Order: sequence, then C-alpha cells, then structure tokens
Amino acid sequence: TADTIAPNPFLLLVPGTSAGKIGIGRDAKEAYADLGKADAGDAAMQKSVAIWYKDHDPKSYATSIYTVRDTGENPAAIIQQIRVTSPAFKTTDGIGVSSTLEAIQKKYSITKLTDVTDGKVVLEMYDSLTGIAFETDSKGICRAVIIHRANEGLKTTSLPLR
Repeated sequence: TADTIAPNPFLLLVPGTSAGKIGIGRDAKEAYADLGKADAGDAAMQKSVAIWYKDHDPKSYATSIYTVRDTGENPAAIIQQIRVTSPAFKTTDGIGVSSTLEAIQKKYSITKLTDVTDGKVVLEMYDSLTGIAFETDSKGICRAVIIHRANEGLKTTSLPLR
C-alpha cells in the first residue's frame, strides 16, 4: 500500500540470511569493519562470540555474533548466528524485538525450545526453520531475535550470546 514504508536495509532482519549488514556465512572481519571493536566477547576452541552495545553501554541494546573458525587452509571466522535486542531491527513484515508471540506465530511456523535464563529472567526460546529464532519473556513479548542458517534449526552455542 501507499502507507507501507520500505524497511531500512541496515536494520532489516532476513531469516537465514542477515541482520542489517551482518550476514550468516560471511567472514566476521566484515562485521568488525562495520561495527568496530567489540565491547565484550569470549573465544574458545575455534569458536567466538563478539558483542557490541549501543553507545558502548552494557545495559543498552546489544548485537552479538557467534562465529566458528575453520581449521583448514582458510581459517576465517564464519558467522553462524546473529542476535539483536534492539526493537529497531525488523523483518519485512514488521516482526522483531517487542513483537508479541501471537504476532510472531501469525508470520512464522515456530517450535518452542528449552527455556534460557538471563540473570533472573527466564526467557522462552522459539525457532523457525526459515532461519530466525525468538527469545520471549513471561508475557510473550520478544526480547531478542537470533538469525541463523535456514533449514538447520537453532543450534546451542558453546559460548553465550548474551
């Protein structure tokens, strides 16, 4: 319709593909080039997590990437998952952080995974084989979106994304 606003490509969530300019299956060097030095992170056994906070404030919105490094001739750190907590990121149909579970279920076929605990908050995890997963709170409000490879399901990471 004429009232539809084209999504900002820097804030677009594309299931199985990308969150803004950060792409699944891409070299993490590209994310670092766009986002700069990470504010937090961890690494072990060819895997790493990097976290960027809005205005470098750990209490603010976060963008996280989970990478796996190939041990072969090309040891690039390849992005496997991207997690965002900012409500500015949306899919083309308007789904993102702050969406209700009901709205998510209208747009995606999702499966409930195990709950996760973030501090004192218990979050319910829902996954879609299209390559997008959602963390929701006890009220059914999305608190984070994770982009991952399509047709694989969300894999547990060996390092925390939060």
